[in-house]
Amino acid sequence: DMHDEADAEGAAEQEFVAEWWRLFGEKRLAAKEVLDIATESGISFRQNALNLAGRAAELGQEILPTMAGFVYDIDTDDGLYSLQIQKKKGKRGARATWAVVPFDANDPERATPAAHAAGRGSPYGRKTGEESPD
Repeated sequence: DMHDEADAEGAAEQEFVAEWWRLFGEKRLAAKEVLDIATESGISFRQNALNLAGRAAELGQEILPTMAGFVYDIDTDDGLYSLQIQKKKGKRGARATWAVVPFDANDPERATPAAHAAGRGSPYGRKTGEESPD
């Protein structure tokens, strides 16, 4: 059922963001450095992205940019955090890096909605600019 699939994908995204935050905080990383976390969290990859290089490319070029447009409310031992994935472009020729950062609607660098790939979205994340559910 499509609804169950969306729930599973949303739960995987929640787990991915929570584990990334727990392990690395705001440290900037290449997509390939969080590939194991994505895989273990259940992030779904296309069938043709079976090798590590293909999965890392899909994560960095499609999945993370899509997820960057959402805010994830993560419950931790330290309390509830509203987090988002943020991209930092590298200098000319360098690969982009990514970080999980606290969402701040007043910080334009941390509140930039991403262009969303067709067919991807999260029932658990909310688009930047949306109010947190009470």
